[in-house]
Amino acid sequence: MPLAWPEHLISSAADPSVRRRFDRGECVRLVSGWYVETARWLAAKDFERFVWVLAARSTRSGRFVLCGEAALIAMRLPTFGPPRVISVAESLAGRSGQRADTLSVRGPAAAQALDVWRPVIRRHTHDGAWVGERNTGTFRTAGLLPAVLEVLGGAPLVRALPIVDALTQWDLVAQADVVDAILGLPSAAARKRARLAWESGSSLSGSVGESVSRALFVGAGLEEPKLQLGLVDGRGLIGYVDFCWPGVRVIGEFDGKLKYDGTFGASRSADQVFGQEKARENRLTALGYRVVRWGWADLYRPEQLIRTLRAAGVAQRTDREAA
Repeated sequence: MPLAWPEHLISSAADPSVRRRFDRGECVRLVSGWYVETARWLAAKDFERFVWVLAARSTRSGRFVLCGEAALIAMRLPTFGPPRVISVAESLAGRSGQRADTLSVRGPAAAQALDVWRPVIRRHTHDGAWVGERNTGTFRTAGLLPAVLEVLGGAPLVRALPIVDALTQWDLVAQADVVDAILGLPSAAARKRARLAWESGSSLSGSVGESVSRALFVGAGLEEPKLQLGLVDGRGLIGYVDFCWPGVRVIGEFDGKLKYDGTFGASRSADQVFGQEKARENRLTALGYRVVRWGWADLYRPEQLIRTLRAAGVAQRTDREAA
C-alpha cells in the first residue's frame, strides 16, 4: 500500500484564511500554497515533517518525481528514520543540484520553527527510461528497482540494509534482477557498496532496529550472529532471540519502544511486559548466556555497543567471513 496523503496539511486554495494565519505566525509555509500549523510543526516528529514537505512539494510541481529513499518511503518501505535529503529525478542536467529551502514562518516562533530538523531537496539526472516512473496515487516516483539501486549504491549500510531486509522478506524484486542491476552501476565503489548491502540482507530481521544493528556489526567487523535462534531449557522453549553468538554464549537483544508502549495488546501493561522479559532473561542467563541489550539511542552512537559486545567475547570476522 503506498504512502497516504498526510493529515494536517492546509491548502490556501481550499482555505484562503491560512494566509492571514501565516502572517500572524500561526502557520508554517512549506511551499507556496501549502501550510501546516506552527504548533504542529514544532511538536511533530522528524518523519512527519519529512512527509509534509514531501507531499507539499510533490503537489506543487508536476515534474516532482521522487527517487532513492524518498521514492521507497512513498512505496511504504521501511527506512532508518527519514533521510535528510529528498532526492528528485531530473531529466535536464541544468536543473540538477540542491534547491534552496522554501520553508517560511513569521512571528515569535519563527526562529524555533526554522531551527528544527527538516529535509532539503536535491535534484539529479536520471535516464528517463531507466527511472521507469510510476504513480503511487499520491506521489510520482521512480520505479522500485531503480530507487533501490540508488540507495544500495550510494547510501551507508545502516540506511540500505533495512530496505534490503524488507525486499527479502516481502519478495518484492527478483534476486537475479538486483544482481544484474548492481553490475550495471557506474562505478566500482558503488558496485562494491551495493553488493555488500544486498549480500548482507536477511528475511529473518525482526525490525528496522535489528537491521541497523546488523549493519553496525558488519561495519565493525564483528562475527556474524545467528538470527532469531530458538533456545530451550528444561521447561521448554524460552523464546527466539534477536542475535546469538553461540560459540561465546552471547545474546543480543534490540529493545524498541514497541515492547513497552502497549502495541502488543492492551491486556499487557508495561510492568507485565518488563516482568516477562526479565523472567525470560533469567532463564537465558541460567543456560550460561550473557544478554546484551540496546535501544534506538545506541544505534545513533554505536561505539559503546560495539565495545560492550567485544568485551562480552564477540570476535572479529575471519578472513573467510569478511570476504
